[in-house]
Amino acid sequence: MIPLCVLAAACASAATSAAPAAAQVQASPPPASVRDIGRVHILCLVAGGSDARLQSDLCARLQRLVSAGAPVPVTVVQLGDPAVLDPAALNLLLHASLERIGGAPVLALSLRSFRNAGPDSVTLFGPAPRAVPAGDATQIERALAAALTHVLPWRVAPQGARPID
Repeated sequence: MIPLCVLAAACASAATSAAPAAAQVQASPPPASVRDIGRVHILCLVAGGSDARLQSDLCARLQRLVSAGAPVPVTVVQLGDPAVLDPAALNLLLHASLERIGGAPVLALSLRSFRNAGPDSVTLFGPAPRAVPAGDATQIERALAAALTHVLPWRVAPQGARPID
Protein backbone atom coordinates (compact mmCIF):
# COMPACT_ATOMS: atom_id res chain seq x y z
CA MET A 1 0.00 0.00 0.00
CA ILE A 2 1.35 3.40 -0.99
CA PRO A 3 0.84 6.12 1.59
CA LEU A 4 -1.49 8.93 0.53
CA CYS A 5 1.34 11.35 1.22
CA VAL A 6 3.43 9.84 -1.57
CA LEU A 7 0.58 10.10 -4.08
CA ALA A 8 -0.43 13.64 -3.21
CA ALA A 9 2.92 15.35 -3.88
CA ALA A 10 1.77 17.70 -1.18
CA CYS A 11 3.99 16.08 1.40
CA ALA A 12 6.59 18.23 2.98
CA SER A 13 9.46 17.23 5.19
CA ALA A 14 10.38 19.22 8.27
CA ALA A 15 13.27 20.71 6.29
CA THR A 16 10.93 22.06 3.57
CA SER A 17 9.89 25.66 4.07
CA ALA A 18 6.73 27.35 2.76
CA ALA A 19 8.71 29.79 0.58
CA PRO A 20 10.06 27.18 -1.88
CA ALA A 21 6.60 25.61 -2.13
CA ALA A 22 5.08 29.01 -2.94
CA ALA A 23 7.75 29.60 -5.58
CA GLN A 24 6.92 26.26 -7.17
CA VAL A 25 3.21 27.12 -7.33
CA GLN A 26 3.93 30.52 -8.87
CA ALA A 27 6.13 28.92 -11.51
CA SER A 28 3.41 26.57 -12.72
CA PRO A 29 2.21 27.15 -16.28
CA PRO A 30 -1.19 28.71 -16.97
CA PRO A 31 -4.09 26.39 -17.82
CA ALA A 32 -4.27 25.20 -21.44
CA SER A 33 -7.41 27.27 -21.95
CA VAL A 34 -5.37 30.49 -21.73
CA ARG A 35 -1.92 29.30 -22.83
CA ASP A 36 -0.56 31.13 -25.88
CA ILE A 37 -3.66 33.21 -26.52
CA GLY A 38 -3.30 36.06 -28.99
CA ARG A 39 -6.45 37.98 -28.19
CA VAL A 40 -9.55 38.03 -26.00
CA HIS A 41 -13.05 38.42 -27.40
CA ILE A 42 -16.00 39.36 -25.22
CA LEU A 43 -19.48 38.25 -26.19
CA CYS A 44 -22.43 39.39 -24.08
CA LEU A 45 -26.04 38.32 -24.09
CA VAL A 46 -28.83 39.64 -21.90
CA ALA A 47 -31.59 37.02 -21.72
CA GLY A 48 -34.56 38.01 -23.79
CA GLY A 49 -32.45 40.50 -25.74
CA SER A 50 -34.84 43.28 -24.79
CA ASP A 51 -32.32 45.61 -23.18
CA ALA A 52 -29.62 46.53 -25.71
CA ARG A 53 -28.37 49.36 -23.48
CA LEU A 54 -27.83 46.99 -20.53
CA GLN A 55 -26.07 44.49 -22.80
CA SER A 56 -23.79 47.21 -24.21
CA ASP A 57 -23.03 48.53 -20.70
CA LEU A 58 -22.14 45.08 -19.38
CA CYS A 59 -19.86 44.40 -22.36
CA ALA A 60 -18.10 47.75 -21.92
CA ARG A 61 -17.58 47.11 -18.19
CA LEU A 62 -16.23 43.64 -18.84
CA GLN A 63 -13.93 44.88 -21.61
CA ARG A 64 -12.50 47.56 -19.30
CA LEU A 65 -11.88 45.03 -16.51
CA VAL A 66 -10.32 42.43 -18.81
CA SER A 67 -8.12 45.03 -20.53
CA ALA A 68 -6.55 46.15 -17.26
CA GLY A 69 -3.16 44.46 -17.39
CA ALA A 70 -4.06 42.24 -20.34
CA PRO A 71 -1.05 41.07 -22.35
CA VAL A 72 -3.21 40.80 -25.49
CA PRO A 73 -5.84 42.94 -27.27
CA VAL A 74 -9.38 42.75 -25.90
CA THR A 75 -12.38 43.35 -28.18
CA VAL A 76 -16.14 43.03 -27.98
CA VAL A 77 -17.70 40.81 -30.66
CA GLN A 78 -21.32 40.22 -31.62
CA LEU A 79 -23.34 37.03 -31.91
CA GLY A 80 -22.45 35.20 -35.11
CA ASP A 81 -18.98 36.73 -35.43
CA PRO A 82 -16.62 34.06 -36.84
CA ALA A 83 -13.79 35.54 -34.72
CA VAL A 84 -14.98 33.37 -31.81
CA LEU A 85 -13.72 30.31 -33.71
CA ASP A 86 -10.15 31.61 -33.92
CA PRO A 87 -8.01 29.03 -32.02
CA ALA A 88 -5.71 31.82 -30.75
CA ALA A 89 -8.63 33.68 -29.16
CA LEU A 90 -9.98 33.25 -25.66
CA ASN A 91 -13.68 34.10 -25.71
CA LEU A 92 -15.39 35.33 -22.57
CA LEU A 93 -19.10 34.69 -22.72
CA LEU A 94 -21.17 36.84 -20.38
CA HIS A 95 -24.78 35.79 -20.01
CA ALA A 96 -27.07 38.01 -17.95
CA SER A 97 -30.68 37.84 -16.91
CA LEU A 98 -32.71 40.64 -15.41
CA GLU A 99 -35.26 39.31 -12.90
CA ARG A 100 -37.42 40.61 -10.08
CA ILE A 101 -36.96 38.97 -6.71
CA GLY A 102 -39.05 40.19 -3.80
CA GLY A 103 -40.10 43.13 -5.96
CA ALA A 104 -36.51 44.29 -6.52
CA PRO A 105 -34.67 44.09 -9.84
CA VAL A 106 -31.81 41.58 -9.72
CA LEU A 107 -29.17 40.94 -12.33
CA ALA A 108 -27.97 37.34 -12.58
CA LEU A 109 -24.53 37.07 -14.22
CA SER A 110 -22.77 34.02 -15.57
CA LEU A 111 -19.29 34.18 -17.12
CA ARG A 112 -17.51 31.35 -18.85
CA SER A 113 -14.63 31.01 -21.22
CA PHE A 114 -14.55 29.26 -24.58
CA ARG A 115 -11.59 28.50 -26.79
CA ASN A 116 -11.71 26.60 -30.07
CA ALA A 117 -8.26 25.06 -29.60
CA GLY A 118 -8.91 21.36 -29.05
CA PRO A 119 -9.86 19.19 -26.10
CA ASP A 120 -7.06 20.45 -23.83
CA SER A 121 -8.55 23.94 -23.86
CA VAL A 122 -12.07 22.95 -22.78
CA THR A 123 -13.27 24.47 -19.52
CA LEU A 124 -16.11 22.49 -18.00
CA PHE A 125 -16.96 24.79 -15.11
CA GLY A 126 -16.27 28.47 -14.83
CA PRO A 127 -16.96 30.85 -11.99
CA ALA A 128 -20.21 30.36 -10.14
CA PRO A 129 -23.09 32.55 -11.34
CA ARG A 130 -23.65 35.68 -9.28
CA ALA A 131 -26.75 37.74 -8.55
CA VAL A 132 -26.55 41.43 -7.71
CA PRO A 133 -28.98 44.33 -7.39
CA ALA A 134 -29.63 45.45 -10.98
CA GLY A 135 -29.09 49.17 -10.38
CA ASP A 136 -25.94 48.87 -8.25
CA ALA A 137 -22.98 49.58 -10.55
CA THR A 138 -20.47 48.91 -7.76
CA GLN A 139 -21.83 45.43 -7.03
CA ILE A 140 -22.07 44.60 -10.74
CA GLU A 141 -18.42 45.62 -11.13
CA ARG A 142 -17.38 43.54 -8.11
CA ALA A 143 -19.23 40.49 -9.39
CA LEU A 144 -17.58 40.75 -12.82
CA ALA A 145 -14.14 41.32 -11.30
CA ALA A 146 -14.53 38.35 -8.95
CA ALA A 147 -15.56 36.09 -11.83
CA LEU A 148 -12.55 37.20 -13.87
CA THR A 149 -10.11 36.16 -11.15
CA HIS A 150 -11.19 32.57 -11.86
CA VAL A 151 -10.77 32.88 -15.63
CA LEU A 152 -7.80 35.13 -16.40
CA PRO A 153 -4.32 34.43 -15.05
CA TRP A 154 -3.29 38.11 -15.20
CA ARG A 155 -6.17 39.17 -12.93
CA VAL A 156 -4.66 37.62 -9.80
CA ALA A 157 -1.19 36.45 -8.82
CA PRO A 158 -0.98 32.65 -8.42
CA GLN A 159 -1.48 31.74 -4.77
CA GLY A 160 -1.69 27.99 -4.91
CA ALA A 161 -4.86 26.20 -3.99
CA ARG A 162 -7.79 28.42 -3.11
CA PRO A 163 -11.32 27.69 -1.98
CA ILE A 164 -14.13 27.73 -4.50
CA ASP A 165 -16.64 30.47 -3.62
